Amino acid sequence: MVSRGSVKMPKIDPNEFERVVKLFVSAMGFDIASSDILPSGSIDIIATSNNPLGGTIKSLIRAESTDQDIDRDELTDLFDTMELKGAVRAAIITTSGFTDDAIEFARGKPISLMTKYQLMEALERRGVKVDPDMMDTFEKYGWIERHYEEEGHSFALGKTPSEALEFFQNRRKKKKIGIFSRGYNESVAKIDKRYAPIGVFKVIMTKQIPLDESSLEKVENREYLFVNLNTAELYYMQQVRRRRSILYVLRSSSILKEIMSLPPEAKSNLLDLLDHGELPEKYIAEKHLAILDKKELIKIYEGRKRRFTGVLNTIWILFDETRELIIMFLNDIVGGITILEGGGEGAVGAGEALSEKNIQAEVIMPHETGGKYDLRHFLVVDDVINAEIDRDKIKYTSTDISTILKSIFGGSVSHKGVIYMPYYKCRYIDTDTNQISRYEILISPEFITESKEAIKNRHMMDEEEVKTDWGIIK
Repeated sequence: MVSRGSVKMPKIDPNEFERVVKLFVSAMGFDIASSDILPSGSIDIIATSNNPLGGTIKSLIRAESTDQDIDRDELTDLFDTMELKGAVRAAIITTSGFTDDAIEFARGKPISLMTKYQLMEALERRGVKVDPDMMDTFEKYGWIERHYEEEGHSFALGKTPSEALEFFQNRRKKKKIGIFSRGYNESVAKIDKRYAPIGVFKVIMTKQIPLDESSLEKVENREYLFVNLNTAELYYMQQVRRRRSILYVLRSSSILKEIMSLPPEAKSNLLDLLDHGELPEKYIAEKHLAILDKKELIKIYEGRKRRFTGVLNTIWILFDETRELIIMFLNDIVGGITILEGGGEGAVGAGEALSEKNIQAEVIMPHETGGKYDLRHFLVVDDVINAEIDRDKIKYTSTDISTILKSIFGGSVSHKGVIYMPYYKCRYIDTDTNQISRYEILISPEFITESKEAIKNRHMMDEEEVKTDWGIIK
């Protein structure tokens, strides 16, 4: 699979940017005295707030909509402007990030640094009522996201640049020489390190399990899912057995992307099926039915409702698989006897309801083939983000992803923030034309090194040898 690069969020209009920044500053409890749009497109706001000891506090707030990280020179200019305007403190809001030099410069000074991932955190800490118009704009431009655990975190990179270079060189295409030559020779033109924004989603599912004839037990199951907010790919760990060893590999599923890319009405029909079960075929428009069927997201069948299907039932298979199957078996036997005898109030005659076509959602998720979602149990997490590494833009908001996950799993979904996944991106060129031939990416994070006993205590695997593999290649 060839990566075509990151997909950018819509570029914000300067006037809309100024409007939404003012809404945010007001929501934070400031009174706006003045605002200016600078030649660079940045916005300088003079804001005041009440001093608990009496009087007012004057602050300079600068907002920048940019893809480039804010450097030391920009903060130096901000600090000089703060003193010139007679403000006692300053803050800078950016849609990107800050270089290490900028962070070092701000340390010990009355300057607050804020990225788009901290906007929602700041509002929630204040407990303020959020303006719906502001929230719509935040979501439109990806500002509704937040850092995982309120800090900048990233998975650790598992391969060195030299190892990545060797890997990509070994995957170059070569011209086939013979009577009929075909293909072309490739060379590695450039390899970049990049970060992919990964949304962390907590899914909680509950179910009532019968203990005896008169009592039920409430059982809760929790999952943490990691979704690429640039591509909508769902990452998971897959266990592969080779002789006497167990190999865990990082893989990705495109199921969420397939659902997100559906036409609105087809997607709505699929979510209805996930939320409420089967529907008669006649209630779904033929065009959207064909789309869902082609993508293998539904099953069309005749007769009575099929049981024990869907993602939620699969998740609970460890709790009551045997009980469900026995009930199914007995129901089918009783139902079959009733039909054969032609008795009972609900008997189905020949040519009746069995001929009606029904539809069920058929969304196959990685856990149904043994996939494990919580990457924190397998991959090393750093509490820093390298400011020198470019980051992919957020294309799919956490709100959109949460809606899909809620329907798939049938539980509550909360977004816990954004963590970054490092990867290498290679650009190949055709050596004959010197033109770009393709891109390829390698996601190769560092795996946690654990003893077999520690892993066994987490019920993840047995006594066999534990190994890990490279990761994801596209």
